[in-house]
Amino acid sequence: ETRLAALTLPRAHAAMALELTVACATKHVGVQAAHQKQHVVNTLLFRAGFPSCCFQNSTGLATTVAFAATAAWCGARLQRRRRDMRVLRLHRPRAVQRRATEDGSPEQVISGAFQSIAIGLTSGLGVVLLFMVVMIGEKALVDNSNPTIVAASPILGGALISAVYLILGGSQQLDGTALPSLKTLATSNVILPNTISVEERGKRAAARTALAAVTLGTGNTLGPEGPCVELAGNVAAYFGRFGEKPSKVSAAVLASGCAAGVAAGFNAPLAGIVFAAEVVKPSENDSINNVVNRLLAATTGATVVQILLGSTPPFTGIQFEDFRSSYFAFAEVPLFALLGAFCGVLTAIFDLVRKRSQEFWNEIPIPRPYHPLLASVLLSAIVYFGNMPLLLYKGFDNINEVLRGAGELELSQLAMLLIAKIVVSGISVTSGLVGGVFAPALFIGTSGGAIYGRVASILEKVVFNKSVALSAVNYSAAGAAACLASLCGVPVTAIVLLLEVSGGANYSIVLPLIACVGLSTFLNEYLLTYVLGSPDAAKSTIDRVAVSPTEKLFEEIDVNKDGVVSKEEFEAWYGKLENPAKQNLQDRK
Repeated sequence: ETRLAALTLPRAHAAMALELTVACATKHVGVQAAHQKQHVVNTLLFRAGFPSCCFQNSTGLATTVAFAATAAWCGARLQRRRRDMRVLRLHRPRAVQRRATEDGSPEQVISGAFQSIAIGLTSGLGVVLLFMVVMIGEKALVDNSNPTIVAASPILGGALISAVYLILGGSQQLDGTALPSLKTLATSNVILPNTISVEERGKRAAARTALAAVTLGTGNTLGPEGPCVELAGNVAAYFGRFGEKPSKVSAAVLASGCAAGVAAGFNAPLAGIVFAAEVVKPSENDSINNVVNRLLAATTGATVVQILLGSTPPFTGIQFEDFRSSYFAFAEVPLFALLGAFCGVLTAIFDLVRKRSQEFWNEIPIPRPYHPLLASVLLSAIVYFGNMPLLLYKGFDNINEVLRGAGELELSQLAMLLIAKIVVSGISVTSGLVGGVFAPALFIGTSGGAIYGRVASILEKVVFNKSVALSAVNYSAAGAAACLASLCGVPVTAIVLLLEVSGGANYSIVLPLIACVGLSTFLNEYLLTYVLGSPDAAKSTIDRVAVSPTEKLFEEIDVNKDGVVSKEEFEAWYGKLENPAKQNLQDRK
């Protein structure tokens, strides 16, 4: 209480009390002397602002001494705090300037923003060109009125791609442009040996984009979103000059490219930004400037596509029901969670088919350049003899058709489409055909969700004798997001993407959608890790196939592939290095 009172004591009063204490201590004035000179004490106390009646005895004088010492300590403490505040005000601008220097100079911040806009603009134009070529092929072949031409169109695409591989000397001549390779370059702190030049990588990326246009324009059962992201990633790698020198901002530049690619490919800028954060995973010290750069790249890419190709959402004409208006309402959340478990099993089966297909292509005695042709022949046979044209790539039209007919298509037809899509997509993606797995994942989830919704509708009519739950279209849309999330390892992107591609028409389904996507991703990783024995199942699709800089360097040095780097192998590798690379190793040593 005395210290609290001293804090409120005026400065002059504390000084007078301290004067009294010092005077008494210096003159060795005891208690008796204080009684003899009571008028002197009362006069000093009155000048200090204390009532004199409180100090009529020795106890009052001792209290005065303690009170004065406390007041003096508080005054000194207050002065130290004021001095510290002055020092803080003096050094705060320096700290802010030092933080700004770490984030980059003003010129670097501005150039980074313009670089992101250029990445988004170039990526958007490249995606528009890709889609226009694909649409030309669709109108001439896939949408042809002759069913024989429709069924045979994938063979034409596979033959063209096999011919290109034969001319180039194999598909490995176009390696180094995939997103895992770019991520390896962006996160490496050293220049890895035998890294292709920026210009060569750009040529290879352009060639792979052309092959993707051939693959999709002839109806082969893959998707354009993977090539869009790869194209935008290589645009970012070109602007960032990946591979020429180590850079701390390479991962941020690659994230801007990926955001632009997904934003342009799906016409979904917000999903592109989330995808960049989930897949590329910039550094922990990612600055706000890098986040702004991703916003600029995604916005620019999506704007270019909307101006040149239109802004219509991919999921069009779909009548979603309001989740909150159903009879069960929030009691249906467990039903969506069970749908997520079903989709997790479907994507685990797809991963298994893809793995077995890769082993099949590695074991057959047919040269690898002919594998795309064989995969396209298999697809054409299934489409023609099974009468399943929905397996062919036609943009989002086939997915929209399944969504519209989710409550009308026969269960047997949906089941056949689901099984055939898993098989032909797994075979095609490992054969050398150029395309992504986003569209197959959406189709698999749409078909699986439609089957689940139909079965739920049949069961509810048996139990309740009436329809009380949501329609099958809602389960079909949720299944699409769940399969995309678990197959590609991007749960948040899948949720945001479904909202954007449906034009916000199904926003009320967010709550059960989260449960569906979460359980699908969890079960897929659980099955792959503990049942199928995949040690890296908890990673995204990009991280599963990406090679770390250390692993790539080890593979480069280990010539005989025995898992051990001998002294001779290291000396041979070191002798091939150029002087700048040797100096870099010496500096790091």
